[in-house]
Amino acid sequence: MTPPRVTYGELMDDARRAAHQGMNALARERFPDTSGARATVAIRAELLAEIGQHTVTVLGSTRVATWREGVPPRRCPEFRQPAVIATLAWIDTLIDHGRPHPVSLPTPESAVAAGHWARSLRLVRAATDLVATHQDARGAVRSGTPRDLALADVGGLLASATRLVNVIAPIEPLAVRARQAGMTPAEVEQALPLADRLLQDTYALEGALRFPMSAVTGLPLHRAPIGTGDPAVEWRERLDRVHARMHRHAQRSRASVRTLHDVATLGLVTSHVLTSSGLRDPATGPDLTGQWRAVLAHLAPLRSIERHDRVIRHDTERMLDLARSARTAGDPPARGRLIRAIDAGVPTMDACSGLADRLLAQTTDAWIPAKPHAPYLRDLHPPGTAARRAPPPEAQWPRMPPPPPASPGLDCG
Repeated sequence: MTPPRVTYGELMDDARRAAHQGMNALARERFPDTSGARATVAIRAELLAEIGQHTVTVLGSTRVATWREGVPPRRCPEFRQPAVIATLAWIDTLIDHGRPHPVSLPTPESAVAAGHWARSLRLVRAATDLVATHQDARGAVRSGTPRDLALADVGGLLASATRLVNVIAPIEPLAVRARQAGMTPAEVEQALPLADRLLQDTYALEGALRFPMSAVTGLPLHRAPIGTGDPAVEWRERLDRVHARMHRHAQRSRASVRTLHDVATLGLVTSHVLTSSGLRDPATGPDLTGQWRAVLAHLAPLRSIERHDRVIRHDTERMLDLARSARTAGDPPARGRLIRAIDAGVPTMDACSGLADRLLAQTTDAWIPAKPHAPYLRDLHPPGTAARRAPPPEAQWPRMPPPPPASPGLDCG
């Protein structure tokens, strides 16, 4: 089975969680020795510098270079936007934090906070590498890159980085613990100066960008376009993409009812193919098909304001076409590979079903439109008040039964 795809949002959320754990460790206990304190100070500086480099990668090195080359000559008016100027100054501040300190990754045994921040550093680097897969050697966006990365504004690209900096920017906890561990006042002042305004500058930048939400949360690794040569490979890749987009809808806590209908249709077809091919018990097949039909009947009259996911709709229609027996009737080996791919994708299909079930239970954007009335009659209800709230589903979405156990016997292979 294809492993789950890691997204940019997952990496940056884990990095921020590790940074919080490091701050909590500072609040709970002292450093074991002076070397642990120095290691923690150094890893914090390296983490800030890495976030600065990460920001350049997310924004695009070409864009940042263009901003820097746009500095007006002396005594000429500044024509760049204030948000651009603030972003460049913020990036330079982050990178400057890492210059006085050597690059060193302390072991977690040296200090608990240093171990958490070292993990945060590795996650930020992984997020940088993920974004870099969508860019070529010149920094241009590759073909097939999601629009969220290619066309998002500055605020949507910097949201995750600024939130991470807000966690580790305060200097008071670390400075106090460093002095308790035996670092001299001169060392502490050089590494953690009281005049450091990184936290204030980060808040000011977020204010200039209007505190946006991240626009690249669901950004996965860049992969080649889905191949259409082998039906089995195409089925796996499209099912993985449907699952990734459903996971993104679950993070946003909203999805169109039409998208949920597409997922239910895919579940019905998957159940039918596995039952008709003999990979599932024929006695339970009709019951499972009836459950899927009940889900589709429940979703059929519902409407929602949220627009349907066109990618899931396209992938679902393509997968329904692949599942038709006439599609691979002339190639029995290809049909066998496709059925095995559908069977191997059952856990992913169940995960999509679970996400859809949870979204339907939590959504408030599911309603039944008003019944039509004769045009010559006056409508007694104001616009929108005749619609009815969607009833709760009668049962949870079905899951695929496990495959039958293999027959016992000696393996002579």
